[in-house]
Amino acid sequence: MELYADEGDQVNAGQVLAKLDDSLLQAEVAQAEAAVAAAEANLASVRAGTHPAEVLAARAMLRQAIAERNAARTTWEDLQSILNGSQEI
Repeated sequence: MELYADEGDQVNAGQVLAKLDDSLLQAEVAQAEAAVAAAEANLASVRAGTHPAEVLAARAMLRQAIAERNAARTTWEDLQSILNGSQEI
């Protein structure tokens, strides 16, 4: 986080006061999306076979990857909301 003003400083409307680096969160979202794609590919591959247990395991892995992706995306969106909300203060 970079701060461009100190407590007590006089600031102007619209002046940028701080900047957060969200590149790590963006990378986490991208990694989670890649995991979802890999799990979907694995599920498709397993479905081509005839082992129901493998299909169930692949579905579980896909659900977990989707949940992790959604959590990463929610964290990133929450940060964006905080940043956007702080601009209105």
